[in-house]
Amino acid sequence: MSDPLTLDLNFTFQGGGAKLGSLIATADAVHGLRRPLGDRIESVAGSSAGAIAAAILAKPGAELSARELLRRPLRRNDQPAAP
Repeated sequence: MSDPLTLDLNFTFQGGGAKLGSLIATADAVHGLRRPLGDRIESVAGSSAGAIAAAILAKPGAELSARELLRRPLRRNDQPAAP
């Protein structure tokens, strides 16, 4: 049986806006394992909210900025965009 840490890893995140917080937490947890995994993440993919989590996982350091974005209150902009 081969050592699982020698395998290339591929991650796919499903969509669903309500899941965004948990998807980002998952991407953050995987970031924490990058060194023990030997940085063997070959590819990431996702749809909708999963694409956001995949992008966070693909870019080292992005999980910190994503975490900060989630802590900010959401604001609704009722003003139309300027031409």
